[in-house]
Amino acid sequence: MDKTVVNTQKRPRFSFIMIVLNGMPLIEYSLRAVYAFAHEIIIVEGAVEDAMFAANPDGSSKDGTVQFLQSFPDPERKLRILRGRWPEKCQMQNAALSHVTGDYVWLIDSDELYRKSDMERVAALLQQDPAITQVNFIPFNFWKGLEYILDCPVFHEPSGHYRRIFKYVRGARFTTHRPPTMIWPGEPRTVEQIKLLDGTTTRNMGIHMHHYSYVLDSQVAQKTEYYARRGPRIVNGLDRDEWYRRCYQQWTPENRAQIEARYPVWIGDRCSYTEPFTGDHPEVMAEFAQKHLKKTDLVKTEPAMPKKQPAGNPSKQALVSYITAPLRMGPDYYPHKFSNPGIARSLVRVLTQMGYTVDLIDYDCMDFQSSKKYDLFIGHGGFNWEYLSRNVIGDAVRIYFSTGTYWKEHNHREKQRFDELYKRTGHRLSCDRLVRVSEDFACHEADGILCLGNRDCADTYRQFDYLIPLDNAVYHDERYDPNKKDFAAGRSHFLYFGSAGNVHKGLDLLIEAFRKTPQAHLWIAGPLEQSFAELYGPVIEQSSNLHYVGFIELRSPQFYQLMDRCN
Repeated sequence: MDKTVVNTQKRPRFSFIMIVLNGMPLIEYSLRAVYAFAHEIIIVEGAVEDAMFAANPDGSSKDGTVQFLQSFPDPERKLRILRGRWPEKCQMQNAALSHVTGDYVWLIDSDELYRKSDMERVAALLQQDPAITQVNFIPFNFWKGLEYILDCPVFHEPSGHYRRIFKYVRGARFTTHRPPTMIWPGEPRTVEQIKLLDGTTTRNMGIHMHHYSYVLDSQVAQKTEYYARRGPRIVNGLDRDEWYRRCYQQWTPENRAQIEARYPVWIGDRCSYTEPFTGDHPEVMAEFAQKHLKKTDLVKTEPAMPKKQPAGNPSKQALVSYITAPLRMGPDYYPHKFSNPGIARSLVRVLTQMGYTVDLIDYDCMDFQSSKKYDLFIGHGGFNWEYLSRNVIGDAVRIYFSTGTYWKEHNHREKQRFDELYKRTGHRLSCDRLVRVSEDFACHEADGILCLGNRDCADTYRQFDYLIPLDNAVYHDERYDPNKKDFAAGRSHFLYFGSAGNVHKGLDLLIEAFRKTPQAHLWIAGPLEQSFAELYGPVIEQSSNLHYVGFIELRSPQFYQLMDRCN
């Protein structure tokens, strides 16, 4: 007999809450996108005190939003409009809550839209699992039209997810607006703390929030002034007005690289950037594009400077920005040649052999001054490139020395690793090796890029003109004799030898793989981050073939014992 499981849980009803001031023209498309799906739409219109500069004396919108709302077709009488002048946005949201009759509150801004299919998937998820109390999203934030989005690491961290859907019980209220935080009467936990469907999960499921927040100049001008009045006006060393004039207004797809090398596209994160959007927009946006987006005159950009060629004359001056400790602290600082200390010594030695007088500074030194006329500059990382470029190195040939993939690709892959860990284990760990200082200025300003890595690494720099990849670099160990090793015994023993960045370096994958392969032994040498140890420490202790030996000094007796044991 065929047995069919029927979900008798009723379809949830969604009460959309929108707070708005000067929402034209996007509010029309936002409302049209959700109207058929919504149980009700409660709109709270008007200005908070910090936004009165953009409002009429009674707090109402200046751009025709009120008149539009009064004329919006509402055949099913789903709209309720509250108007006024408000102390803060949290009070606006709470004013709307007193009119809610649905099962879930769905916060929506006037420039946010969802595809019909995504809303239906959310409804099905909540119908299937009514224990879920909150749903968050990672948005697509659109930039200067519909073809580009802005992104940055902050948006993918749990604290940066957009809190949008809340299970509603009578008497619930919002305690904060930034971020929206709901509590229920008599419940000590927030709604988010009860059972959350987070933004990473919804993004991985293909459910997307489309945020058209930086599409129109009028939007960004109002945001810039509003947040300048709320304070601070200077963010990440940038004046908001200067950012608006020199970044937002000047940016075009053609000068994108040059602008973003100097300014973050989201002032809140120096590592923010744009990328082409390849997905689908909500259906109503085709009409929006036709009515409101016009092709404007492109801002002319300066022609690219010709690449300089280094001269081979002796007695040249070189400035290297990397690490100084291997030379400052003498031969006893990592006396063996390895990784960063070996690279630092080798850079100075080779340049000296080429006839350069070398000044070496640390990659994060921001106050170096010199009256020298440098012929060559080799810099690493994004910390001091712009400072040195403007204040020290003059017309020197500029080489960017990278020890890994292009920083945006690095961060993308880093987030993928942690998202995949979360999907496998249900545990959300914080990224351990994100690049948090933009390297775009260095990459675009350099006359050439020198990167350590294989072809896959080199391919991440394909947008840049001149690149020399170094596929591998090793230092010979004259103290180890592999001829005395028992290779047959070592075939079932494997060595993980790594420093910081357990997930970044794939230790989680190794532990999970060896746990399923008890005949093979994994020896783990290196520190464990606390959160990683809390998750995988019990697994290591309970597995007879996983052996944690902690930090092992290179070329020590313990190191050679591991070398003899493992192939």
